[in-house]
Amino acid sequence: MKKLTLFAVMLLTGFGIVLTSCNKDDDNNPSESSYYILNEHLIETELPCFVNIMFEVSDAEGKGVPDLVTSDFRVFEDDQAVSPTESAMTIKKKDAIDYTIKTVLLIDNSASVGSNLNEIKTAAINLVNNIVSQQEIAVYVFSEEAVLIQDFTSNVATLISAINNISLGYATTNLYGSIVTGASRWEDFYSTTSIQQGFMITLTDGSDTQGSTTLSEALAAIEGKKVFTVGLGSEQDVSALKQLGTAGYYSLENYSELSDQFREIQDEISANANSFYFLYYMSPKRGNIDHTISLSIYDNTNNSSSGFINGQFNSDGFYSVQQSVVINDGVELIQLFPGNDFSLTATTYLPVNNPSYTWQSSNSNVVSVTVSSSGNDKAVISAVGSTGQSATITVNDVTNSLSETITVNIVESPYSQFTDPRDGQTYDIITIGNQTWFAENLRFNITSGCWVYDDNESNVNTYGLLYNKASAAIACPDGWHLPSGTEWNTLVDYLGGPATAGGSLKEAGTVHWKVPNVGATNSSYFTALPGGMRTIDGNYISLEESSYFWSSTQSGVFDSYFRRMDYDRGTAVYGYLDNETGLSVRCIRD
Repeated sequence: MKKLTLFAVMLLTGFGIVLTSCNKDDDNNPSESSYYILNEHLIETELPCFVNIMFEVSDAEGKGVPDLVTSDFRVFEDDQAVSPTESAMTIKKKDAIDYTIKTVLLIDNSASVGSNLNEIKTAAINLVNNIVSQQEIAVYVFSEEAVLIQDFTSNVATLISAINNISLGYATTNLYGSIVTGASRWEDFYSTTSIQQGFMITLTDGSDTQGSTTLSEALAAIEGKKVFTVGLGSEQDVSALKQLGTAGYYSLENYSELSDQFREIQDEISANANSFYFLYYMSPKRGNIDHTISLSIYDNTNNSSSGFINGQFNSDGFYSVQQSVVINDGVELIQLFPGNDFSLTATTYLPVNNPSYTWQSSNSNVVSVTVSSSGNDKAVISAVGSTGQSATITVNDVTNSLSETITVNIVESPYSQFTDPRDGQTYDIITIGNQTWFAENLRFNITSGCWVYDDNESNVNTYGLLYNKASAAIACPDGWHLPSGTEWNTLVDYLGGPATAGGSLKEAGTVHWKVPNVGATNSSYFTALPGGMRTIDGNYISLEESSYFWSSTQSGVFDSYFRRMDYDRGTAVYGYLDNETGLSVRCIRD
């Protein structure tokens, strides 16, 4: 659905979580069961007249409150109560939204843990055995530096295999630097189509002995993020771990306590995720006017500012609708070219019952339709027919007896083709401004210095190969070359600059990109794909999350510049990486 405007601000506050441990005093919070703390994430509007509020609810002890329903809440606009029935006020929980819990498990494997390593591994395995729905876990170990041993996955067997392979590291502990690395692996974000929340669990038996990163730098890296710290033994830096434990600090005397402590933390993560609420309703306000909004819970004994959510919105463009189902905010015609995919979302206005959708193509040999595994309100259509053909797509809201039909026309492709004479592979190419680019990631296999993501050959056709800088410099065929930083700048500037060009460059939809794929329109037909990267230590990260493209321009002796696009931003930023990193390649015509 199109967002009209984002009026209220995401408040980058914490969640008010206070965890107790044997070394932590209880806070003087009220003990009443009806004491609730509301933590806002966003207030925004959508056409035709929706106001959306995303927030979390915790109790007096900072524990998540999971069982509130629509009738527990009340909303005021300009100090006037909003009727829950007339406004079709509804609450959604995380299971009804594309919701991901990113969890970084950061384990100290420095030499000082010695014979206790097996107990640490057993505790970590018990934690992943209790993984919850919609949770993905990444595992790092650290001594001299943080080393990724398993990227984000929900596959328990894969996580256990990685944990079992942990061995002792060096006799130095880079605690602060490792926390900076772990915190960089996720960003919390909230939208009406998807939510991502992150947590980090850090285990150490001591303090930062390396000194290459400061405590202040680590605290800055985790600002606004939820980190649990677990300290073991008598050599731990209690003061530092308390500061770093933004979601809770635990001090343990024995490694035998670790499994239970990890389980308690995992329960806290689950409870926190289940305390998320998405309340939306149809506002009666009209006109280009600013309005105040206030959300509260009936009978809440918390009368402080944390017991309310207050904000504002503008009703410009709001209009009334009757009960109906719409596709992509009311689109009636979509034009695709052969082989092209497009994402659709169905929405029911003023539903009597919770919507449930079915999708159908009038001719699946022309346009096929595939329902999303994340919810039957989403589907992907594919143009499998030829130019000039058309079909209709019908969505039925079976629980509300509503339907809507759109027309899909197959039109001529904007692409030309180039066949690489070296291996016979054919690529789509596209002219953007005065430049002509490959519209696919390069797949040419050089003898050394190139890899397929995760060593899985099934990734090649979609995401191409990953090349180190030396191989990238010679990988393009005759008549083409690796673009310089200046040539990348020309492309990005032509498309409006780095703040927004990523949306024009990224493939639209979420067939290959993770939800929400912010701003993606692919209006340039460049079709940037999230091929991820291969790190210098041989790990593969960020598939479906980020595009990294080499440039030929060096940054010093050992590094080179790249362009990057991400699933949670519409930007096209540049940076530099070690030349041994594996990144994607797009060739540009000489």
